[in-house]
Amino acid sequence: MTGHPNGCYASFGMAMQHSDLVAAMACMTGHWVPPPATNYTPVPIWALHGARDIIAPTNRVDLLGAAYVPAKALAFDRLSALHECTNNNVTTTEDAVPEMDVLLTGRGTLTTQTATSCPHGATVEFVTLSTAGHIAFPAIPEFLPLPPFATS
Repeated sequence: MTGHPNGCYASFGMAMQHSDLVAAMACMTGHWVPPPATNYTPVPIWALHGARDIIAPTNRVDLLGAAYVPAKALAFDRLSALHECTNNNVTTTEDAVPEMDVLLTGRGTLTTQTATSCPHGATVEFVTLSTAGHIAFPAIPEFLPLPPFATS
């Protein structure tokens, strides 16, 4: 399953509640970790986040509370523990990411949190792009006014 961002939340929800129907999930801009179903079987999870995201920030708890939309680091910790992974790594690569915002210059960092050695083979990986916002691709600044739609 995949999605951005509500689709990402839905992917997490489906994976947690219906893991028998979800083989894996990869999504952008979301990290909702609802309580898993009693028959949950871990599925591989990959999630991409922009560090400049002001709509779904990676460093705060949503208004619903920590049990629903935790900060990204807490979500990663919960998932790696739920998947019983024993090897958690964080790698940061400087100057690895091109500037995503056309109004800025320079290159950014790519940070990858990976949980491996999981009994079910269901790894967890969260990737953060330091130069990206809510819409990591394509490289456009956020909240620019859209051109008017043609009426003729």
